[in-house]
Amino acid sequence: TFFMFTCFNIKAQVKTKIYEANVPENLLPTKRISSKEIILDSPDEFISLRGREKDNNDNRFAVSLATNISLIEQSEKFEDDNYTIYTLRVVAKDALNISLGFGKFHLSENAILTIYNDKEITDSITSKENNENSIWATRVYQGNYINIVLKEPLNEKEISKIEISKINFGYKKYGIQYG
Repeated sequence: TFFMFTCFNIKAQVKTKIYEANVPENLLPTKRISSKEIILDSPDEFISLRGREKDNNDNRFAVSLATNISLIEQSEKFEDDNYTIYTLRVVAKDALNISLGFGKFHLSENAILTIYNDKEITDSITSKENNENSIWATRVYQGNYINIVLKEPLNEKEISKIEISKINFGYKKYGIQYG
């Protein structure tokens, strides 16, 4: 038997906190809910697969939709306490869960990216996640939407480059189920 062992240079690890009730308000990166919302219709394949949730021969749980969403250009922007804050809500219509793939991912040195919904929050995404390929992907969040908030210091304004190139629409249950 042949085993292949691959070693990865892991610089950081982000953690997601999950709550039975809603995420506590004091953990949210801003009190303002984004007025910018991108609502995406599900891909054609999603509709045909949605009825096959119990198909054990299909290991997939989501269908990808190619996108070109620039967080910096397409979000609501405001300034608060020496930061430019970019907020955006992404909705994957009819999805049971959602995850994102970033085709361009570079955070400025002191920027903080937070991704959350009502019950899940990932709030420790920093420049330590930058990599030579400038790509990154989120975990799978339950429900059909996520909020994205980038806090970038005013003296680093628009250094970060965050572009969503893929949105995964979950057609099967995946991960922790709640509520």
